[in-house]
Amino acid sequence: MEFAKKGYSVSLNKTALSAAPNDKKALGIFCKGNLPVWLDRNIFPANLDKLVNDPAGANRSAKDLPGLKEMTLKAIDVLHTRGGKQGFFLMSEAASIDKQMHSLDYDRALGDLLELDDTVRATIEKLRSLKILEDTLIVVSADHGHGFGKFFHFLVTGS
Repeated sequence: MEFAKKGYSVSLNKTALSAAPNDKKALGIFCKGNLPVWLDRNIFPANLDKLVNDPAGANRSAKDLPGLKEMTLKAIDVLHTRGGKQGFFLMSEAASIDKQMHSLDYDRALGDLLELDDTVRATIEKLRSLKILEDTLIVVSADHGHGFGKFFHFLVTGS
């Protein structure tokens, strides 16, 4: 692979990502197409069997998949190690929330929204443990809204 020849650590699954060194440039390719959402990776893993999305090109499903939290925390480790005192910029995107809302798949959208919440919480803790939280700006934003808030209110209150 060309990236490996250029000195990148290349990860094709969650296991390889966890083991990747923090002192090298990193590239993660975990599946062909869209990364399966949190609900399918964690609650309905049999749904992954229906996919042929192995990043190495094999005719099978990619199952050892990292989530947003694992990818974000590993990126922080790599960027902090490589960036040192210069600092770093990281954008971590939870795009599947929006993607699932477009098809009105509230269960999968909620799963990914909760994954984002868990990722932000873990990110704050990671930055605190690295003693760089006080020097860090965290922005959580969206490019547009959906009616998800009204649906969630209905689920909680019944009205």
